[in-house]
This record gives sequence, structure tokens and C-alpha cells, in this order.
Amino acid sequence: MKFIDFNRHIFCLRLKKNIKVFIYDKKESHKVWKWLDDITNYEYHSVCYDNILLTDDKYNCKLVYRKRNGYRLGGIETLFKNQKSNGFYIESINNATERSFTTMYTLVCASILFLTILGCDYSKKQ
Repeated sequence: MKFIDFNRHIFCLRLKKNIKVFIYDKKESHKVWKWLDDITNYEYHSVCYDNILLTDDKYNCKLVYRKRNGYRLGGIETLFKNQKSNGFYIESINNATERSFTTMYTLVCASILFLTILGCDYSKKQ
């Protein structure tokens, strides 16, 4: 993380619940080490924190936390589902050459992008 930050890159980590963060506690009026599971959370939206210290090195970062099982980067999961059993059935292509599969996969990705743009435009006009 230090190397990435030193080079001024942006990154996103998926943390496991068995990690501690150094976070401000309102009851104690100062920062304390808390398990990720003990941080205030809501079922239907994320909670954002600034200046969270992570790991023993106390690396300063931002934290977006949502405690809901089965939810992982919703947009990418929807993309995977659309490529598979929810529309394009990419997983059932088994006799294509590498070149033809690459072409089909490119067309599927372009189609998903087009449909996403179309849906965003439609929802803005409603």
C-alpha cells in the first residue's frame, strides 16, 4: 500500500472482517482499534470514513464499509451475470476457436456497454 500511495495511484481493497482498523469512537471520544464487524453499518447503504488507520503500520486511508452478505462490487457482478446465465450464455460456448470466442466475447462486452448506456439514458428521461 505504501508503494502504491508513494506513486500516487488510487486503489481499492476488499477487506475481510477479521481485520482491525484504528477509528474514532464517539463513546470514548478518541480513536481506538476496532474489528471491522464492530463498526457502525447499515443494511441498505454504505458508510464512508475518512482518515482511518489500517494495519499495524497505521496506514492512513479512506474506508467505505457495507456489511451485507452476498454483495460484492455490484456492477461487476451484474456484468458477470449478464455474460453468463442472465442473457448471453457465454459459458455454454465450448466448440469455438480462440479467435472466434474472442470476437464473440468482444461483441458481448460491447452489447452490455450499449445496453447500460441505453438504460442510463432512459432512466434520466423518466
